[in-house]
Amino acid sequence: MKPFIGFPSGRNPYIPIPETFFTQLLPEIEDSFELKVTLFIFWRLAQKKGSLRCISDKELLNDAQLLDSLKRRGDPRQPEERLRQALEQAVMRGTLLRAQLHFFLEQKGEAEAISWYFLHTAQSRKIVEELEGGQLIPASFFSGGGYAALQRQPPHKPQRPRELSQIRP
Repeated sequence: MKPFIGFPSGRNPYIPIPETFFTQLLPEIEDSFELKVTLFIFWRLAQKKGSLRCISDKELLNDAQLLDSLKRRGDPRQPEERLRQALEQAVMRGTLLRAQLHFFLEQKGEAEAISWYFLHTAQSRKIVEELEGGQLIPASFFSGGGYAALQRQPPHKPQRPRELSQIRP
């Protein structure tokens, strides 16, 4: 183990973590990987701009810093497997909300499922419900990502999908 040399002096950004994390969640989290992934998501979401912040499983699986932190000497499991397990635990606990959306990759001509993770708040619950109900389609899915959302408009709600950029906090 390499010793920590201390926090740097001067400007050092802080990450906002709600008090309820320490009073309600931390005492219940027993798995160190779940704790690492949860704290990592707090950090990554704090870096994002805008009122709606979420992170995809693709972003997490492609983050070398996160995957390196999930390696354990002598454990044959891959960091990606630990990440999936930690995400599942955080979702089951209610720390994170997950919206799994299916997209058609135009370049490859095939469908793909992407999971989006949100910190569990009242606003995020509403957003996840709208995403899964097809009432909300993220504008970023149509610009530059090569994704086209599969039509998921429920038959009983013929509302026009709103874009995430139209959501106000």
